[in-house]
This record gives sequence, structure tokens and C-alpha cells, in this order.
Amino acid sequence: MEHLHHVYRDEELLCEGVPVRRIAEKVGTPVFIYSRDVIQKHFQKLVDAFRQVETLVCYSVKALGNLAICQVLRDLGAGFDVVSGGELFRALQAGGRAKKIVFAGVGKSARVNPDVDPKTHTYITTGKRETKFGLDLETAERLAAAIPGLTGVRMIGVHVHIGSQITEVTPHLEALKKALAFADRARGLGNPVEWINLGGGFGIHYREVEAPPVSDYADVLQPLIAPSGYRLIIEPGRFIVGNAGLLVSRVLYVKQSGDRRFVICDAGMNDLIRPALYGAWHEVWPVSTPYAKGSPASDLASTPADVVGPVCESADFLARDRMLPPIRDGELLAVFSAGAYGMSMASNYNGRPRPAEVLVSGSLFEVIRTRETWDDLIRGERKVARWD
Repeated sequence: MEHLHHVYRDEELLCEGVPVRRIAEKVGTPVFIYSRDVIQKHFQKLVDAFRQVETLVCYSVKALGNLAICQVLRDLGAGFDVVSGGELFRALQAGGRAKKIVFAGVGKSARVNPDVDPKTHTYITTGKRETKFGLDLETAERLAAAIPGLTGVRMIGVHVHIGSQITEVTPHLEALKKALAFADRARGLGNPVEWINLGGGFGIHYREVEAPPVSDYADVLQPLIAPSGYRLIIEPGRFIVGNAGLLVSRVLYVKQSGDRRFVICDAGMNDLIRPALYGAWHEVWPVSTPYAKGSPASDLASTPADVVGPVCESADFLARDRMLPPIRDGELLAVFSAGAYGMSMASNYNGRPRPAEVLVSGSLFEVIRTRETWDDLIRGERKVARWD
């Protein structure tokens, strides 16, 4: 069985040339495992798709900010999209060049809100008028009129961002039309606008094939930009790293409660909060299994199960009502498409140390973040002196 970018051979899941079981046995669980090859290929897909216009690909650090991942992308020629001082620090520590970094923090007031519905989850919609992001077009135009009279300020670009995990081309096209019209008006007011920044948001495959190829976006957007003379910035994050990552967890035990089967794992909502926060769907399947997903044998052997964690919350689940083959205590499970907004949103809730991270390249793998310890949980805390 092949699941997107990870392959089962001889009933064992591989990340590139390395058995996932070997990594889990060496490093422990839970553990995030990333494929360097997938990261590189997805970055190159963006570069190839947007060749018709001058395009700067700025990797969105919030998706996965590990220094090694940022270093891989820097070496490929990526710039960085950052939204905080901490992310800026990460990008610079990874060797990012300041002139290829876009700082677009929500606390800043210079991003244009184009009032476009991206038709994605409410929590990851950023470009509609009722969201907290950016300036409405009317306010932005008043600002554009005032900037030429200011000392030390130049308006050189227009930045819009309509959301994340967008699986339709039309919302991006609508946003681009509004951005181009606004940029032209800003130029007419005396601003040397050179750049159009469309943000990110290109969707990926979480189940089967639910997102168009990035070339579909490029084929629609580039013909509008090319005649305008503007240079383009895009800020993909999920598209580059989402399908590159696995979260691997060990089954603590399996229990039957009434008519429900619970597979209780050592990874929980503090490690991967997307299912609890967004109702997000991630494929889950055993790391070692004779049952190829979707095969007749798998269909016959599988029964519904909830894959849950050890966190003291009812929302602590990784998957619900999934058809899974027989699962044994101590078995390893892989949660697929976990590269984006997994480790970057992980927490220490319930006093749980955050997982290790591993990068695979061919037949080699390296720990790129060590597993936190209990001492790490209280690092920086201080007991108070007695007050009585």
C-alpha cells in the first residue's frame, strides 16, 4: 500500500528508505517523522508551476518551524513568511536572509483584507471582512494616499491572505483581482508598488485526492500577473511540509466500552491538536500490518474504532469511527499528513513533554529535536519564598 508519500513494503511502513518501526524503536514515541525528499519535491513543484512570473516562495514558518526544516528550505532558495519575533528569530537562526523574509504578524496593520470567502474551515479563514486580519480596502486606500507624504516609509507591495487549506482556485483568483486593482490605484497615488503577495493556503490531500495540483492555481493566476509587471510572493507552508510528516504513536491498550472500541495511544491532543480543534481528518493505520488499506482482506477484518490519547479531555482524539484492522497492545500506529501544524501547535498540557522530531533522508535519519524531559516542563519556573 502507498499512502501519498509513504510506502508499505513487506507489510512495513517506510519513510523514504527507512522502516518507521526502526525509528520508533530507536527514538521512542510519540515522534514526528519528516521526509526531506517530500519537502524538496513539493518546494520544487511550486517553483516549476510559477515560472512564468518572477516569484519569491516564502515558506510559512508557522506550519513547522524546526531549524533543520527551515535550513533545508533555505538551501533550496526559499524565503520565509513569519508572523512573530520568535519566528523571525528562527528564520534568521536557520540562515534565512533578511531581504527574503516577509513579516506579516496579525498585530501589524498593513495587510489588505480583500473580503473574499475561501470556503475553508471558519478557524482558518483570514480574508473575510468580519475577521480580525488586515485592513478593509477602503481604509487601506486612505492609508495608501497618505504614505507618499510620510518620511521613511515606502509602500512597495500589497499583501493579502484569505485562509488555509483552500481546495478551490476561484477564491485565490478573486483575491488576486482585488489585489491587482488596489495595487494599480496605490501606484496612481504615487506609491512605487512592485510586489503582490498572495499569501499561502494551497490545500493538500488529507484523505485521498481533495486538492487540485498547484499548477492549476498557477495556470489561472499567472496570466493576470504577467502583463501587470508586478512581482509575486507566495507563502506556502502546509503545501510543502504537510504530507511530508508522520506522527507515530504506540498503542497503550485497546478496550471495548459497550459497542465502541477504543484504541488508546501515547500520543494525544497536546501532540496533534488539529482533530480536536478543527475536527480535522488524518489517515491512521498500523505501522506493521498484513492488511493493505482498501484491500478485500482489510475490509473484512476491519471494525470501527476511536483512536484516542491519554490526555484528560473528552476532545482528546486523533480519529473517530475509523475502520481499522485488529490492533494489539504495544503496536505502532502512524498518523499521516501530520507535518503541518502538528509539532508547531503542540503543548505541554497535562504535564506532557513534547515529542521528538526526526528528519529522514534516503536511508539515513537524524533526530532534529530531542524529546522533552520532565525537567524541561519546569525550566524557567521558580518557587516563591515563604510569605508567612
